[in-house]
Amino acid sequence: MLTDERMTDLNMCELESFIALQYARGLYGKNNLLHFLYSETYGIPIFSENMSHDRFTAILKYLSFDDKPNRR
Repeated sequence: MLTDERMTDLNMCELESFIALQYARGLYGKNNLLHFLYSETYGIPIFSENMSHDRFTAILKYLSFDDKPNRR
């Protein structure tokens, strides 16, 4: 569920890229801060080549798969 009107323009291609970057982020270790992954000096090119840092963090902030009323 997208929780903000600004995120309604998320399309399937962008969602797939986001999920792939989340997997890549996991491969590089949970201790790598997001701004280091996007750093021009130390960053990993796959991140900046696929999605801007601002867009990635916006999707990360507003995308939720949690349905609180139906938790068990």
